[in-house]
Amino acid sequence: MRKPIYKPYNQEQGMLPFTYDHLIPANHIVRTVNELIEGMDTSKIDETYSHLGAHSYDPKMMTKIIVYAYT
Repeated sequence: MRKPIYKPYNQEQGMLPFTYDHLIPANHIVRTVNELIEGMDTSKIDETYSHLGAHSYDPKMMTKIIVYAYT
């Protein structure tokens, strides 16, 4: 089975010539959420995606948004 193609997702991308990474403290909850979700195995989620139609958003990105919003 083919891996699904997600819309481009780059955490280092910024619209300005610098990133905001240096403004987020090292012990901030957003860094913990990011680290935990990046380490998750999403292969079972990938199996459910269809290759038809428009590309989907990356499930890790969407999970980060939901988890961080609930924190």
